[in-house]
Amino acid sequence: MMKRLGRTPMGQHLTKWAGRIAGLYKLSPLAQIVLLRMSTYALDHETKLQDTDRRKPRSVCFISRKNLAREIYNDPGKARNLDRPISELKAAGLIEPTGKPASRGHVQEFRLRIDESVELFSQLLRERYPHEAQELGRIARRIERKT
Repeated sequence: MMKRLGRTPMGQHLTKWAGRIAGLYKLSPLAQIVLLRMSTYALDHETKLQDTDRRKPRSVCFISRKNLAREIYNDPGKARNLDRPISELKAAGLIEPTGKPASRGHVQEFRLRIDESVELFSQLLRERYPHEAQELGRIARRIERKT
């Protein structure tokens, strides 16, 4: 029997809500796939790194475009094909770049704005998913604490 940990695996909640709100935006199919892939690599909860006092923040995607292209196309050479869907996600307000821009040896990090999007469409989501009302309330409280 598998021991249950206190937290869910990486990006499970983010992926669930990303899939639900992706259809509410007028996104291309590739942009929706990129958003879902990025959400699986973001953390649902802020975590502390074991060796240092640094923390990995919640909702930040740390995957490189090369590895993202490997996930989507099975070819890391197609990383440039992700420029358009990433720009589309930025324009929709679903992701925002954080930290330094990508350069040799450094990955561009993106903060997924899924919580904010869920809050924006909260009434519609409550009607579509009435059994998720408790989780929608948690997301709303998390947004209130940030402001």
